[in-house]
Amino acid sequence: MSKFTTPTTIRPARSLRSLLTLACTIMLGLTACSDDDAPEAIKPTLPAPEGMNVRTISYVGAFTDCYDWTFSYNSGRMLNATSVLHQAGSESDNGLTTKFSLSYNDKGVSLKNTTKGVSFPTQLNSLFHIEKMTEGEDVYTFNYTDGLLSSWRKKVVKTSSMGGTTTMETKGEITYDTNGDLKKVVYTAEQGQQTIVLFTLSDKENICGLLPPFATKELGCAGFEYLYYAGLLGRPTAHLVERIEFVYPDDEEAGQTVTLSYNMKGGKVQLCNFVTSNGQPGTVLYTY
Repeated sequence: MSKFTTPTTIRPARSLRSLLTLACTIMLGLTACSDDDAPEAIKPTLPAPEGMNVRTISYVGAFTDCYDWTFSYNSGRMLNATSVLHQAGSESDNGLTTKFSLSYNDKGVSLKNTTKGVSFPTQLNSLFHIEKMTEGEDVYTFNYTDGLLSSWRKKVVKTSSMGGTTTMETKGEITYDTNGDLKKVVYTAEQGQQTIVLFTLSDKENICGLLPPFATKELGCAGFEYLYYAGLLGRPTAHLVERIEFVYPDDEEAGQTVTLSYNMKGGKVQLCNFVTSNGQPGTVLYTY
């Protein structure tokens, strides 16, 4: 054998290196396939197109208790929300701030009050709208027609100082016209008193998907408005509301009417100015 012939003893090592390279290539390919096959997290439909979803809502001169909100989004999903209770007749907020977080997987959404460290287990329908949500012993149920919230019910379990429990219930029945615009809510309080809320719609399209101010309690989401803006409580009314009338069948003199007007820029509502039937003015401000 010539002294220049490559010794056969190194051939197995070269073959071993080739086998190792092939094995690594196969493993990388399997890993890539595994990543590609991972189920995608759900993506609820937000109430407004990309770039039009509201990020802050704040009230000035509100005549009833309401919440200021700040929302954050990523990749078309709401991830965080912060509320501040705005008390009627108060010159400043009372400082009650609550933070919420939302996380998504292929089976649904996880909701958490991060201020209190409390989670809200939920059940969603095929459109990713909440059908049932629990908060401790309290239970919320929601029903929809053509993607619009049509009724809701809240059962609250109250415990007395003697340890006894009582279940209280509030509920709302919501109707729309053929255009998908709000017409009426019939709200029933814990003691059975009813409030009828009547809506008059403007000719302005609700491009930003805004909730009507001052009727969120009757619509079943007071303090949970972020769920609506996260796309979890049905699609928005088609047009902006220009008049809200509150009727109390048990006390007709207590009725109230709110008239609303809007300042818009680039299709976005910047300000919603309102005045009540007894002359109380105010403004709701929005940023995007």
